[in-house]
Amino acid sequence: MEKKQSVVDALLKEEGLVPVEVDTGLRVRFLRIGKSEAKALLKANTDNRKLRPGRVRFYASTMKQGGWKLTHQGIAFTEAGLGIDLQHRLHAVIDADAVIEIMVTEGLG
Repeated sequence: MEKKQSVVDALLKEEGLVPVEVDTGLRVRFLRIGKSEAKALLKANTDNRKLRPGRVRFYASTMKQGGWKLTHQGIAFTEAGLGIDLQHRLHAVIDADAVIEIMVTEGLG
């Protein structure tokens, strides 16, 4: 299978530019998350804002209807292992008993 050309690389190349990649130390990957995985990952959600049930219901409804899409927005963990930007999505996975694909970033400052 031929590797698809990067849109970013192509756009920069058109202008005679070369992308400069930066080693941030972050680990970014895409995972399949179900109810069991969501419960396990929520253990890292120890210092977050208050859970908004309406947001969880909205995400869960979207997941149940098959409308959840893989995007550049996902869940994240700090260098110390604290879960950030994840509680509403993961609670929705549990409530919907869904399995989603989501971007996971680790190592944030």
